[in-house]
Amino acid sequence: PRSLRLLVANRHAGYSREHGIQFSVDVVHKVHRDGPVVVFHTLFPSGGLYSDPPTLDNTEWIATPDWHSAARSPVFQQKWHTYRPANLQQQSCMIIDVRQVDLAKKKASPWTSVGWTLLDLRDGPNFVNCGRFQLPLVS
Repeated sequence: PRSLRLLVANRHAGYSREHGIQFSVDVVHKVHRDGPVVVFHTLFPSGGLYSDPPTLDNTEWIATPDWHSAARSPVFQQKWHTYRPANLQQQSCMIIDVRQVDLAKKKASPWTSVGWTLLDLRDGPNFVNCGRFQLPLVS
């Protein structure tokens, strides 16, 4: 019997600033409450929303759902963003922050945190972590 040999995708995409890192979020599963969901993603280091003071540099947001998707598992229209950091550092990652909009605006802030997660951007020195990922949210 012949064994099945799979293509191993590790370390096949070297990083270049010219091409950058393309990133997109396509769905958030099992949101606990009804209401519009917004996903922020920001490159770290630099921090964007998490710098002191917060900035929108290297931060993108996604809020355009496919209206045919379930309210508590919104699917977003495909929107790719290219990040071009000068180089990939050992701690390079994407911070993904999922928030819900409080339409009643009863709170001081219209945002309610659903959760956040991190995605490591490196696959070894100077290689980009490629693929499709399903990540847990920390609330």
